[in-house]
Amino acid sequence: RKQRAQLDQLSAALQETTSANALERGVKQLLVAATRLFKAEYAEILLVPTAPGEGALRSARKADGERLMRPVRMSDADALAIEVVGRMGFTPVVVPRGKRDPEIERVLTARGLEDGILGVLMAKQDVIGLIVVGNRVGEPATFQPEDASIFATFCGHAGVVIENGRLEQALEERTALKEQLRHQAFHDGLTG
Repeated sequence: RKQRAQLDQLSAALQETTSANALERGVKQLLVAATRLFKAEYAEILLVPTAPGEGALRSARKADGERLMRPVRMSDADALAIEVVGRMGFTPVVVPRGKRDPEIERVLTARGLEDGILGVLMAKQDVIGLIVVGNRVGEPATFQPEDASIFATFCGHAGVVIENGRLEQALEERTALKEQLRHQAFHDGLTG
């Protein structure tokens, strides 16, 4: 019964986030869905830079509010978290209360988390981000190994939502540039 309820919640979360058509709105909906689905106080999505010289984008939802798409420099702990999940075959890493992995310790401590579950977001074969959910409330009192399969499905869906948002954003930018060039081609720069 418990697994059925969790699958129903996952299904509802996937349906809610599928309708997002803008990157920022999609990330926001994913954070809301993650905190609700995993009964957590904290959820974060870190989007890795897509081109050299770019910064990462961090979005987080916690008890005191949310911050979306803030440009940040990726920390060593963030890179280490992605590396650790990669070494595990890109399966989520579950860190219950009282059982800290020394490599993941810095990631959780930096966010003030007592427990957590970490996964990577993929698009095709590329890592596009990191997702961290932590400080579970309710029953069970901490993350369990069986949460990993639901979290893996959520991460896969989140990767698709983010990649679609990025593609739509790139299309909008290209369309705006095309219109700007068209206007410049048919209008005099001095008189308009």
